Amino acid sequence: VIYVLVVVNFERVLELFSLDPLDAEEFPQVDASASTEHEKLMEEPGEKDWDPTVHELYTHVAPVSVKRFGNMEWYEKGMIVAQAPVVVLLRLSVPVVSEELPKDGWSRPVSTMQMLLLPVLVSLFILTHLLPENGKHNLVLAFVILGLGLCLGLALAVTMWMNTENEAPPAWHKKMCFIGFFSAVLFIYMTAAEIVNVILAFGIVFELGNFSLGISVLAIGIGMQDLVSNIGVARAGFPNMAASACVGAPLLNILMGLGICAIAGNALVANPYPLELTTQLIVCLCFLLSSVAITVSFMIYSNFRAGTTLGIVLVSLYVVFLITTLALDEYGAPSSSSDEYQPNLNSVDARNSESFGEMIGGGVR
Repeated sequence: VIYVLVVVNFERVLELFSLDPLDAEEFPQVDASASTEHEKLMEEPGEKDWDPTVHELYTHVAPVSVKRFGNMEWYEKGMIVAQAPVVVLLRLSVPVVSEELPKDGWSRPVSTMQMLLLPVLVSLFILTHLLPENGKHNLVLAFVILGLGLCLGLALAVTMWMNTENEAPPAWHKKMCFIGFFSAVLFIYMTAAEIVNVILAFGIVFELGNFSLGISVLAIGIGMQDLVSNIGVARAGFPNMAASACVGAPLLNILMGLGICAIAGNALVANPYPLELTTQLIVCLCFLLSSVAITVSFMIYSNFRAGTTLGIVLVSLYVVFLITTLALDEYGAPSSSSDEYQPNLNSVDARNSESFGEMIGGGVR
C-alpha cells in the first residue's frame, strides 16, 4: 500500500524532500540505414542466381558472409567458427520480430524451420530436466515425447509454409515475438542449469562448500550478464531504464525466486520446507539491508545524483561482504543441518520430487 501511494504521488514526494523532478529521457534516433546493414554484410558474388529460398535462409541464419569472413583476422575467424553452431541453432529456433529489420524480421523458410525445431527442443528439454532420472518407463516416455514433438513440429511447419508468403509477413507475424520470448527463456534456463552443473563440479574438485559457490562464482556469473546489459542500456541513452533494471533484477530473484521455490518446496518436497537461518545467511541479509540503506541515504543527500563516491562505497561494501561471508563459510559456524535433509523415500510424492528438490536448490540428495 505504501509503495502504491508513493508511486501515485511521486511528484509530491519529491517536493517533500526538496528534490528536483525527473527529467524526461531523450530517446536516441534510430539510423534508417541500420535496417539494411545486415543485408549489405551478407551480400555474396552471384547471389542473384541463388534459389530464393536458399538465399533467404542464408541471409537470416549465417553468422557472417563468406566475403566478410575472408577479410577477418585469424582470431576473429576462430571466434566466428566457435560461435557458429550456437548462433545458427538460436536463429533457427528463436523467432525475432523487429521493426528495424527488413519486413520486420520476417522470413518464410526461417519461420518454417523454427516451427519444426522448437517442439523438438521442448521435447528434449522435458526429457533432460523434468523427467525423473531413474524412472521405470523413461525409455518409452522418451520415444513418445520425442515422437510427439516431431509430429507437432512437422504439422506446424507445414501449416506455416502453406499459409504464408515470401514477399510480405502475415498479419499475425508480430505475435510471434511471444514465441521468441518463450524460446529465449527456454535456452536461458537450459544454459543456467548447465552452468550450475559446472559450478558444482568446480566445488567438488576444489572442495568448496555450496554456500561459498553460491555467493562467489554463481552470484558473479549471474550478475555479470545484468552488469553488461545495464551498462549497454545506459550507454545507449536510457539511464533511467538501466537504473530500474539494477533494482528490478534483484527484486525478481529475491521475491519471485524465493517465493516460487517456497511454494513448490512445501507442495512437493516437505511441509514445512527445511530451510534454516544460518550465520552466513544472517550476515548476507545484514549486508543487503546495509547496502539498501546506504544507497537510499546517499541518493537523497546528493539529490539523486550517483557520483564516484557512491560507486567506491558500494564496491568496497561488496568486497567486505565477499571476504566476510567466505571467511565465515570456511572458518565460522557449520552449515545448516537442512543440507543433510533426507526425504521420505517410502512416499511416492517424495520419490517424484527428489529431482525437483535438486533443481530448486533444496539440498535434496
